[in-house]
Amino acid sequence: MVASNISTENGIAVRIMSTEDYDQVELFLRDHYYNADPLMMSCPGDLYKFGIPYFDEMNLSLIKQNTSLIAIDELTNSIAGVVIAGAQAENDVEEHRLLSEALGSNIFGCIERLVSEVERKSNVYQRFNVNKLLYSHVTCVDTLKRGQGLGVRLAKTLIKLGRAKGFKLMLALCSSFYSARQKHALGMECIYAQAYADYKDDEGRAILTPPAPHTHIRVMAMKL
Repeated sequence: MVASNISTENGIAVRIMSTEDYDQVELFLRDHYYNADPLMMSCPGDLYKFGIPYFDEMNLSLIKQNTSLIAIDELTNSIAGVVIAGAQAENDVEEHRLLSEALGSNIFGCIERLVSEVERKSNVYQRFNVNKLLYSHVTCVDTLKRGQGLGVRLAKTLIKLGRAKGFKLMLALCSSFYSARQKHALGMECIYAQAYADYKDDEGRAILTPPAPHTHIRVMAMKL
């Protein structure tokens, strides 16, 4: 059953995402997220072979928690934006490390090992003395609707939802300069950053070279 709207503004309704939405959400991510994310742009071939099946499993596990959001353009009945988020516990950090190691030497595997590395180095659970948090995994707005405040609206709605569900902390890993800037404007703090130029292979070459201004992956956190 589709949940009732949390809010409607400027013809766009925001509600809790359900697993029934995911076929359309997955197509939306292909059109508006995977081909624009600074890291995903580094592995177009590996993304479709290894990445999307990996993300589908992760995304569905988060959506089942009823902590993800979908924005619908009421005029066209099409997706305008999404937030995929869910609970993460301290033991999930080690599980992510093991999963990333199992992905092999392809570029997507290298990306996930970088994400796992910064996740561990941020030491977020000890820093904030929590045993679980709300992990904001994906925030994406339709390319044609960016710059209109929908991303901020979705993030603020997630913050309210997280508080209502009893979370004390929200975390996001930002591979994009722009996503980190948006999260900072909402009050999130950068607690760890890694330069892409410092993530190198055995021959000393940078593994990932996203275009400017995307120079770092950042771990952003906010007390709720």
